[in-house]
Amino acid sequence: MAMYSVILLVLLIQKGLKVYLCKTLVNGIRIVDHHWIKTDAFERGMWNDDDIDQWYDDKPFFAQVAVRNEAYHPEALCKEIPYVDENLVNEQLRLYRDLGTWTPWNNCQTFATSVLSRAIIIDPFYLKMKGVDLDKWVKRSSIK
Repeated sequence: MAMYSVILLVLLIQKGLKVYLCKTLVNGIRIVDHHWIKTDAFERGMWNDDDIDQWYDDKPFFAQVAVRNEAYHPEALCKEIPYVDENLVNEQLRLYRDLGTWTPWNNCQTFATSVLSRAIIIDPFYLKMKGVDLDKWVKRSSIK
């Protein structure tokens, strides 16, 4: 298993594949950030399901959510998440995949975190101990 991880890590570094966690303010409110994931293939996150014309489309415990394409937000902030298997991330970002009902424990932030945690190759705690800066946010407009 360890040998597989090392080989996969070398392949990821050689290909230059990058995965980013991005965030922007929700309706301009500083209390809550909307989170999503950007890879070389997709920019997707949790959002209302196709049934958005209903009165409950933005109400917790009523709104149905799915994986949706994320609009380009040039002012959004993103940070690279190193040592993540982009293919595993992309598999989880299948467009329109049903994610259930929007709740405090099933939201865009918990979704993004769970996708990344399932695809992590090297533990972020270990990286922080080695001095890797995991908290460097940059503007989305600076990323290709």
